[in-house]
Order: sequence, then structure tokens, then C-alpha cells
Amino acid sequence: MPPRWIVMFLLAASVFTAFWIANRSPDAPFSLGGAAEVLGLGGLGSLVGLDGGPANHSRASESGDANTAAADRPLIVPDVPRDAIPPLDSPAYVSVSQAGRDLTNDDFVLVTLFDDEVFAYPERIMNWHEIVNDHTSQGTPFAATFCPLCRSGIVFDRRLEDGTVIEFGNTGSLYESAMVMYDRQTNSDWAHVEGVAIRGSLRGTKLTVLPSGMITFGQLRRDHPQAKVLSFDTGHDRPYDRNPFAGYEDADGAIPFPLSKRDERLPLKTRVLGLEFNGQAKAYPITVESPSEFQDELVGGQAVRVEFNLADASAVAVDPATGDPLPQLNTFWFGWSVSHPDTQIAEY
Repeated sequence: MPPRWIVMFLLAASVFTAFWIANRSPDAPFSLGGAAEVLGLGGLGSLVGLDGGPANHSRASESGDANTAAADRPLIVPDVPRDAIPPLDSPAYVSVSQAGRDLTNDDFVLVTLFDDEVFAYPERIMNWHEIVNDHTSQGTPFAATFCPLCRSGIVFDRRLEDGTVIEFGNTGSLYESAMVMYDRQTNSDWAHVEGVAIRGSLRGTKLTVLPSGMITFGQLRRDHPQAKVLSFDTGHDRPYDRNPFAGYEDADGAIPFPLSKRDERLPLKTRVLGLEFNGQAKAYPITVESPSEFQDELVGGQAVRVEFNLADASAVAVDPATGDPLPQLNTFWFGWSVSHPDTQIAEY
């Protein structure tokens, strides 16, 4: 039986259809290229450097009009169309009480709170779509994004500094074992965890991160009963009751895709809450040794209080003065550390 992380990669690379995921044979041989050929795709794609040449430890390939530095950081480019993992561009929402018909209290949701509104995106839906383009009632355009490979949920402002509003799609590529988005206005590619354009005319541009967090639906029901919850009526036929990434999150599981750096200060799949303010980054490990609450000193000039829910292996960072959530990232340690190599680690 192929390891579950293999199946997950094929999904993340936009190779497997939902039908195949739902009906894969447990006796299928371990063959990445073979699975792609069965689907008529000819191959999974190539591992390339961001300059379009070969990565440090893989075969050579062409990557199109690559235009970036950091060429030694590997980018997996699949032989499939963009948006093969379909973003949601016209999302529908339901009330918390309506969402409770499909979600249990233990289900995780990506929640964001700004412009006096609370939006929640169930992980069970985001596993299959990864990107939601939307805007608040006040007109603020944002993108709710989730990468199952590094378990990172981030909400970005879709406005650039010059006021241009961009809309995101999914390249199907992987960069530092994480999703690569693209904007439909310039076709530039964006690293999900870093929120930075890595190829194209917007290379080097950084997105603004909006306040968000990964919490359980039970916590959302208790703390934000007025929230708007992404509806399972997405217009797509996906088995949302199934987790195609089951087993991948095991702490001792392998990370099958290239990383330019493996920071061994923590086990690579340790869940952390990451914060970055004014160029200073800090990671808060979410482990059995974490306190229920941790009041930190200033991080880049920002006061921080981290509230842990160890039963759910989750944490949320808030402003101690207001209780409002801060821009933050819940992810695996490898996802945070490879994009923030100088990060500090909180000591409890």
C-alpha cells in the first residue's frame, strides 16, 4: 500500500482527481510516474530551481519564464493546468448553527476577524480547495488560504501597496514543501507561507497578513456565534467527509519533498504558532509542555499573549490590551523555520 503522504503529494500537485482519491486501491504499487500515466498526464512534473535550471538535488527541467533570485531553492512543477485544485471565487456562507449540521466540535476551522466580521473556513473544505477569494461587507478584499502539506492557514489582504487588487489561484506547484499560489492579474507565483512573490513581475512583493487563527468549531461556536461559515455547497463534487491527508500529520512521519534547510531545533512536524512583527520572528511550540496561557514580552514591538488549547493542539495569539487576534500562522515547524531562518523559539 502506498504511504499516505504519497497520496497527499499527488493531490497537492494536482495530479489525482477526487474520484481517484475516493477509490484508490490499497494494493496499488508505489509509483509516482505510473499513477500520473494512468490518468493520462504523462508524469508528475519536474523539480527545478527558481531560475528555471535544475535544483541542487534533482533532474533538470524547464520552468518557463522564471524571474527570481534564490534559484537554489527547489520548486516542484507538475505537468497539470493551474487551478487543477480549484479555488473558491464565489463562496457561500451559512450561520454557525447551520454549519453545525455538517461539522463536529472537534473539526478545525481557519477563522479571521476584521472589519467587524468573523469568517470561518472548515479544514475539511480547505483540504480540497486551499484558496478562497472573497471580501468583507465593507469591501476589503482578502484571500483565505490553507496548505495541508505544512498545515498552514493564512489570511492575506489582496490589495497591493499601489491599491491594485489581485485574485489568487493555485499553481499546483510546491515550494519548500508548501503550496504555491499565483495571481491572475500578472501571473506571478507566490510562496504561501512567506506571502512573497517568488517568480514573475511582482517578484519580491510581500502580502499583508490579516488576523486569523486555527481553532475548533466548538471554540468558534462558543466565542463567535455570529460567524459566517463557509458552506459545504461549493459547487464542486468533493468527498468533504474524507481526509485525503490522514496520517500525514504524525509527528514522526516523513517530509517527502525537498526543503532547502531543515532546522533541527525542534522536530520538523512540531506544531507551532508563528509571529512576525517588524522583522522579528518568533515560534511558540504547541506541545504537551505548553502552558494554557503565555504572556510574552514584546515581539518586534508588539505585546503578545498566546492562548493554548492543548486538547486540540492549537493556539491563538492576541493583543493583551484588546484581546483581538494578531496576524499569525499555525503551521508545522519546518514550514515556519524554512521561511524564517532567524526565528526565535519561545521558552515556557
